[in-house]
This record gives sequence, C-alpha cells and structure tokens, in this order.
Amino acid sequence: MSDDVLPIHTSASESVLINGHQEGSAPTTPNMTPNLPPTDLKIPETLPDSIRDLITALRLVANQVSNLSSRKTFPQDVNDLLIELEARCRTISSANKNAVYAHIGTFLPLSKDTLIKRARKMSVDKEEEKLEGIIKKLKLKIDAVMPGILLQYSKD
Repeated sequence: MSDDVLPIHTSASESVLINGHQEGSAPTTPNMTPNLPPTDLKIPETLPDSIRDLITALRLVANQVSNLSSRKTFPQDVNDLLIELEARCRTISSANKNAVYAHIGTFLPLSKDTLIKRARKMSVDKEEEKLEGIIKKLKLKIDAVMPGILLQYSKD
C-alpha cells in the first residue's frame, strides 16, 4: 500500500483523512512530525518549583470546572491563580514566560497571547484596587487633620 491516501467522501459526521491528515488540517512535510495535539507542549525544565506548582494547580482547577471552554470569564479561583502566575513569571525570561503560557493554553480555552494579556490586565486591576483603598484611607486621614492644620496656620 502506498503512502498516498486518497480522499474518501463519507457522511458529514465522519472524519475524512487525506494523506494522513484530517481534511482542512495543515499538512506536514516528510521531515516534520505530524500535527501534534497541543497537550504535547512541554514547560521548560529550568522553571522554579513555585511556577510549576501554579501550573499544576491551574490544570487541576481547569479539569474540575465544567464547561470552562464555553465561558468568556473564568471562576475566581482560576483568575487568582493566573494573577499569581503573572506575578511569578515576572522573574523569568520572556521565552520561558511564553512557553509557560503556551502550555497553559493547552488546557484553558484561550491562546497564549490572550492568556498573557488577560493575566496582566487582572494583575494591574488588582493592584489598582489595592491603591484605591490606600488612597481612600489617606484622604480620610488628611481630611481629619486638615481643619486643625488650617486653624493653626490662620492663627500664625
């Protein structure tokens, strides 16, 4: 039997293989391996254990949450893990960071770039929330002491 597989037209529900590939999939050259599923992406060996633990936790949570792939927003525990991962990834090289997010993209329904942008935005939003609370407390303290300071200034 030759390596060439001719297209076979079957019912719409069946997969059709053309030259060893599903119809519509990207072909490979003889020197390339066939299209591997995205779950074969490996994370770098040099990653700190804290980042590896976060990746494992994200995978576990993603497997437990039903219909995660059809959601536009993630549950809060996934968001918290992504924020923590973003903070930890600031200490590693950009190539390793890209590899981490590409790996996470295999079990979360977003691309690497979208995951990076979303994690960064959530991280910035969380920091802004912290700052808003601190600024609010500072304004209250200033408002509490300012009348006395103005009174003292007007006396002098």
